[in-house]
Amino acid sequence: MALPQLLLANKVAVITGAASTVGKAIARKFFENGASVFLADKELNTCKSFAGELENSKDPNDKTTKVAKAMTYDTSDWLKFSDEIENLKDEHKHLDIFYNNTEFNHVSALSDSKAFETAMAANFQSVLDSINHTSAVMTSQNPKGGCILLRSSTMGLLGDVVPSAYSISQAAAIGVIRAKAAELAGHGVRVNAISQHANIHKRVLKSIFPHAENDHLEHMINKYIMTKMATEEDVANAAVYLASDYGKSLTGNNLILNGEFTTP
Repeated sequence: MALPQLLLANKVAVITGAASTVGKAIARKFFENGASVFLADKELNTCKSFAGELENSKDPNDKTTKVAKAMTYDTSDWLKFSDEIENLKDEHKHLDIFYNNTEFNHVSALSDSKAFETAMAANFQSVLDSINHTSAVMTSQNPKGGCILLRSSTMGLLGDVVPSAYSISQAAAIGVIRAKAAELAGHGVRVNAISQHANIHKRVLKSIFPHAENDHLEHMINKYIMTKMATEEDVANAAVYLASDYGKSLTGNNLILNGEFTTP
């Protein structure tokens, strides 16, 4: 039986936050599509165990040279981590995909300046650092180029639903993704984000239907608009699409996965 088409054959991919459910789904989908995957997370033992699981899942007829391995360093120190991915690039001749799946920091209030600084450092500065360090590796290789993907959140778009510091930091992160995408386009490096959407909030519908009662809004959400949130599998499929040749014309985008919609 012929093997399915491998969209990421011979690619080398680094995934941070790889011990999470989303990180695992992405790593598995990349690996199934022919990429070597290198898993980074504070939970190193989980990454090692999962890497072994992926290696054991190889099809006996699969002739690719793909591997699955845990990485020693996590992203608590981006400078040190960039040295690690530089070494990885030198060993494997190229780095093609970087997925930053690090968890976002949620803070409780903007009025606390320390909380705001924490949110910006965790959600904005880490995005900027990850793009800067990873793109430096991708632009130093021959041929230049690669795909940087980042986890984002649609909750940051709802400023009055989530803490202000979180919302502002998310807006800033999307801004830097778009700016860096334009800056790096000439070097063949694409930068995109994927947002896994939660259920539609009643406030959004209230702005469209200002006279609707709460029970009517809930009925629209539950019955007519969305019956299922985007899953980890959906995120992983979107990541494969953006990292493959199918997504070669996309950069500077925040791909929002709205979930599965139904009609009456």
